[in-house]
Amino acid sequence: MRLFYGIFVLVFCIGQCYSHDPLSLIDGVNATEGEFPYMVSLRLGRIIGEHACGGSIIGPTWVLSAAHCMSLYAVRFGTIKLNNYKTDPEYTMKIKNYYPHPDFDLIRVNRTWGYPINDIALYELEEPLPYGPNVQPIKLAAKDQTIPYKKMGIFAGWGYTSNWGDSSDILQKINITLYEPDYCIHNSMDIYQNDGTDICAGSDKKGRGVCYTDSGGPFVVDGIQYGVLSWMTVPCGSHVVGFSNIVHFRDWIFSISGI
Repeated sequence: MRLFYGIFVLVFCIGQCYSHDPLSLIDGVNATEGEFPYMVSLRLGRIIGEHACGGSIIGPTWVLSAAHCMSLYAVRFGTIKLNNYKTDPEYTMKIKNYYPHPDFDLIRVNRTWGYPINDIALYELEEPLPYGPNVQPIKLAAKDQTIPYKKMGIFAGWGYTSNWGDSSDILQKINITLYEPDYCIHNSMDIYQNDGTDICAGSDKKGRGVCYTDSGGPFVVDGIQYGVLSWMTVPCGSHVVGFSNIVHFRDWIFSISGI
């Protein structure tokens, strides 16, 4: 299969990848058009444009996502409809450059167990996005912003609706709570990086959470993006999920994009 999928399995199949437990649904609800104007779908391939990761618009020609999503071809924007196998020019923009964080790495523990560090990337688009009601940038947390621990935020994505399912054709949304570092340390299967690079969150309802191909999506609290989805514990909807901490990486984002 594609290189991206191999890396994706390395990052996300942590612990018992082939669990015999019942499937854990994301348990999200459909978003409405224009509700998340900053959301984009990052696409594989020049022909079918298959969804690979989520991302957020941060400027006219800039999208923020996870570094483990790798170098992709295009973004789909301005709609909640995924349309996996269509490349609609009205909603598609080609990617010009891919800028992973220089210290990004996939720390391999064994053949099936690994985790990412400094997992954040910028994608520069070939042309400016056509801003309008359904296409707008998200505000990023400032480098001196206080992390709003214990506060509920929102996450949106087109990820799998079950562990062995497929990407959702309609953008889904869920509310999740930002946990304090001590909780993350003790509930993340040793994936959480307690050095300021990660934040973590989760739902109080078992079976509600992110899943495969939600990678790179934005975690937003009160209209401000604090995180980029980097990793999760399996099965989908269990334990905690980890985000690259925008507050920590804010200077790097500005150094590349000027934003």
